[in-house]
Amino acid sequence: MPGDDAPLVVRYRDPTQMGKVYLLPAGIDRPVPGRSPGEMGPDALDPALTLEVWRDRIRRHPGELKNLLRNQAFVAGIGNAYSDEILWEARLQPFRKRSTLAAEEVDGLYRAMRSTLTASVALLRERVPPTFEKQVRDHLAVHNRGGEPCPRCGTRITHVTAGGFPTGYCRGCQR
Repeated sequence: MPGDDAPLVVRYRDPTQMGKVYLLPAGIDRPVPGRSPGEMGPDALDPALTLEVWRDRIRRHPGELKNLLRNQAFVAGIGNAYSDEILWEARLQPFRKRSTLAAEEVDGLYRAMRSTLTASVALLRERVPPTFEKQVRDHLAVHNRGGEPCPRCGTRITHVTAGGFPTGYCRGCQR
């Protein structure tokens, strides 16, 4: 371990230019956005996020499904790309309102979230080196695949930019 007089090296890579870095001097307690109690929802793969807890949490959110999944206060760990993939797996359109979902669709969204993220984590653990300098996206079904055929039904994947975020979905099999 280098001594205290060694220079500090911080490396940060943010190709989407959406991240932030907070440098906190030792011994000084300052609030960091997203780290205070109640600011972050449960991790999407946390075993404590049961189907019953999911149902209770989602009931309070009336907005669009894609925004809901990306809302870190609702559930932590889902970004833009994986929100597309989860919604594709659940066969739900990204701009659909949560309030329009039937009970079985709420449950299906939960199952799609868990299965999509579990499979992706396993694949990325195999394919991404520990340095995380490699971005693997070739396994995604709809995100950034506008114009390509849907792997499930063959309908051309729609690509739109909503709120500055690219969104991919299938008009054929996502309702």
